[in-house]
Amino acid sequence: MSPPPNLLRAMVLGLFLTLTFLVVWELHWRSKGYVPSIEDDGALWARNRDRVDRLGAEDVVILGSSRAHFGIMLDTWEETTGRKPVQLAGDGRSPVPFFQDIAENSDFKGLIVLSVAPELFYSTEENWSEKRAKEWLDFREKETYAQKFNYWADKFADQRLAYLSSDGDYYNSLPIKTLIGRIPLADRDSVPPPYMFPFFGTTDLDRNRRLIERVETDTSYRNMIRDVWEGDGWDTLAVDKQIDLPAFFGRLKIWTDQIKARGGRVALIRPPSSGKYLENEILNWPREKYWDPMLAHLDCPGFFFSDNPLTANLHTPEWSHLTHADASTYTQEVIRFLQSNNLIPPPQN
Repeated sequence: MSPPPNLLRAMVLGLFLTLTFLVVWELHWRSKGYVPSIEDDGALWARNRDRVDRLGAEDVVILGSSRAHFGIMLDTWEETTGRKPVQLAGDGRSPVPFFQDIAENSDFKGLIVLSVAPELFYSTEENWSEKRAKEWLDFREKETYAQKFNYWADKFADQRLAYLSSDGDYYNSLPIKTLIGRIPLADRDSVPPPYMFPFFGTTDLDRNRRLIERVETDTSYRNMIRDVWEGDGWDTLAVDKQIDLPAFFGRLKIWTDQIKARGGRVALIRPPSSGKYLENEILNWPREKYWDPMLAHLDCPGFFFSDNPLTANLHTPEWSHLTHADASTYTQEVIRFLQSNNLIPPPQN
């Protein structure tokens, strides 16, 4: 039996209005510079962490925070070396728990490139940056089959629709529930305003991450991001960051030795920063107290961006992350450093 004419017309009208709304909504956000992007969430990180258990001695894993995420271009690495690394850096997260996880819960015998962003790296187990990293480790451990199915469904849509773009917990994502949470309300006692952060970068299924062009070209937009960095409480870092450095280096040493004992390698990198961000890092995490003693304690090679004339002045528009073009240059120089230390095969003639 066919449906009543009125019901059929209502269904067609409903579909038409829905599609019209979605098209208008999609075009609206694309006009504001948004493009389809994978949400860099715990599920995407877990799928890439799963790959580590299938890697060999010639493979590379990248650990770090957002500077390694934006600064190491996986396609450039693959074009240069013939192999694509597994990208496990986490924006706004310490890589230390990820390092411990691979040392203790895998048989990985390849190269770990451990990236250092001082504010997030030199931390304690109770620090917020380590707790945020552990959230993803816990997600992977407890992930259900339903969540794994949702991952594939969500990522299929994310790659095609800009209005689904989400840039992680901190950024101004577009899903409706996030937009509702950012509706400005009148000031009220004890109720903070919504946390705002401009759309920042795009991500693909391999977690290759790129700074969007608008951050490079739009001065006012770039300054919005700088304002966020300056509002993160730099004046209190000298107090908040106090840690027991020998104990911290000792933690890293245990895991480094575990990886070396099974034939693996570890190298450290310090990606570029600039402006007021770099000024505060030099003040609060002086190289001679943090970076140099750490390399000596771990007995690992380290690549500090300012030591190389080709990376010392690369462009970080908002002081903390490289442009796509300069990220490719930085990636190539990291590769050359690793090759010169016999950590990855030399270039093929």
